[in-house]
Amino acid sequence: QRASCCVTKHKQKTERDDSLSAKLRDSLPPPPSSSSIMLRYLKRSSSTLSSSHTRPAKRIKYTPLHPTNNLKILSWNVNGLKAVTSKYEMEQEDYSFAQQFITKDHSLDNLQYLLKKERPTILTLQETKIQKNQQELYEWKFEGYQGFFCSSIKKKGYSGVAIFVRVDWMQQQKQHKNIRIKRGFLAKEQHDEGRLISLEFDEFIILNVYAPNSAAELKRLEYRMQWDRDLLAFIDELKEDTGKAVILTGDLNVSYLNLDVWNPEDRHPRTACWTQEEKDGFKTFINAGLVDSFRYLHPDKADSYSQWSYRARNKIQNRGMRLDYILMSDSLKEGLEAAYMMPGIKGSDHCPVGMNFKLPETYLQSLHVKQMHMEEEKALSHLTDEEKRQLKEAKDYAEDELLVNESRGDGSNQAVQVETQDESEDYEHTFSAQPAGGDHQKTSFKE
Repeated sequence: QRASCCVTKHKQKTERDDSLSAKLRDSLPPPPSSSSIMLRYLKRSSSTLSSSHTRPAKRIKYTPLHPTNNLKILSWNVNGLKAVTSKYEMEQEDYSFAQQFITKDHSLDNLQYLLKKERPTILTLQETKIQKNQQELYEWKFEGYQGFFCSSIKKKGYSGVAIFVRVDWMQQQKQHKNIRIKRGFLAKEQHDEGRLISLEFDEFIILNVYAPNSAAELKRLEYRMQWDRDLLAFIDELKEDTGKAVILTGDLNVSYLNLDVWNPEDRHPRTACWTQEEKDGFKTFINAGLVDSFRYLHPDKADSYSQWSYRARNKIQNRGMRLDYILMSDSLKEGLEAAYMMPGIKGSDHCPVGMNFKLPETYLQSLHVKQMHMEEEKALSHLTDEEKRQLKEAKDYAEDELLVNESRGDGSNQAVQVETQDESEDYEHTFSAQPAGGDHQKTSFKE
């Protein structure tokens, strides 16, 4: 009896649910005619459709390419390439953009998000902390970019820098297959910590550096000051050899202005990154003709930092320092359009810094003239002193002849102009002649 009673109640409940479902279905408005709106309507009205059955978002195809002259450079101390490529944390408003690239088989880390959102022409990374045999494990993360690494030799999982160049822009370079790469200081055995890499392009040279920290109790301050001097000498050598402008990016581990630190009055003067020696070392780069891109456009802007301590959770309160820079040769500052910090990009105790600029026409013209002179000097380098002297005399003689011919050309032009006048017109010329007796006599004649 109990079993039959349960069956009866189950039948009654099923009939009641069916009748309610029919009434609910009849009360719904008719669906729209458009197929795309129909899909949205069914997803919204059906409570049984789970999110797991929806299609993955379709990837967006980018329409390149920035013009060759429009450049965006980003620099970021990632504090370990492995860490920044395994994290997925960003601001809430950025999730909608990131969702376009996330599928069932593909996630998006902070570094890939930065590349897809900003599409920089050049990205420089510091403190990668990877060895040479690990580079291939991360290259696939940089789709559409060519990577150049410099790793530490002294210690594993320490220091390291890298430069990533967008392939479509690099292919527009004349020497894109033979880009000159320099890793570290040449003939400097003490500098083998993977702190410098440079690339030479058609119009400029870019350097990516990770300056050594003076450490606790300033144990490495003297090493740091020598490193600054060697870096400046290296930059001067590059400019002298190529005649090209230099862009210096990276973590320079110094805050040289009070605006660059959240508590300048309370900070001890013998603290790493804040000593007078380090500030003076940074100013030598400024005196050598390099321009701080951020301070050039924002000389009085405060509360703009690129590094925050993890220990005290200082980023929440914006208690940071500006340790990351993009410096450029003075000849490029006319084309500077924007310089900025990107604190919204997470994954490291540093945030990326960026710069947008165009190569000025005045610089490109002067570079062309410099390169012509350098090619001429290179062609003459194999000649002896006597041959150079003879060539110089021949060149001076040719220039003198050119001046004489130009002056003769002016006179001949005047003569031609006179001869083309109407022959019937009379010209009366008066001139003064001095006979042997000394009396002046004026003579008039018709031509």
